[in-house]
Amino acid sequence: MEDGRLHLDDTAIRALSGAFLNGLKELDLRTIDFANGCLAQLIRMLPSSLQSLHLVDSPLLLEDAQALADRMPPGLQVLQLERQLLNDESVMLLAPRLPPTLTKLTLANNADLSDVGAAVLAANLPPVLTSLNLQGTGVTAAGEAAIRAAAPWTLTELLV
Repeated sequence: MEDGRLHLDDTAIRALSGAFLNGLKELDLRTIDFANGCLAQLIRMLPSSLQSLHLVDSPLLLEDAQALADRMPPGLQVLQLERQLLNDESVMLLAPRLPPTLTKLTLANNADLSDVGAAVLAANLPPVLTSLNLQGTGVTAAGEAAIRAAAPWTLTELLV
């Protein structure tokens, strides 16, 4: 551990595979440095049982976003992708794959996420979403309006 951050390489990721992840409901990966390609590798191993995924301060590259889009757990209820260097292209990959069970989505502190990404998100909001956090992004009042216009009646918290 260096500077309070855990570093994971492919050896560590392989050690996490198999039985360890099987049946896992919550995965919290905050402030972890992933060696090149290792986050995508871990994402490809996510179990379908996962209900809550927190990725904070571990940059999600396009390769990682594509891996998450491809392996999005069907029963996911909470997805936190905060300070991940997400941009509109990342959201274009992820938004259409958000599961209908998702109730809380946090994309806060991703400055390159703009109204373009907000429009794509608005077109793909899960029907039971109750909370959406876009604070610290490049989303303006126009993006917020697009989301409000498309939001399901369950959305009670929208932070922009």
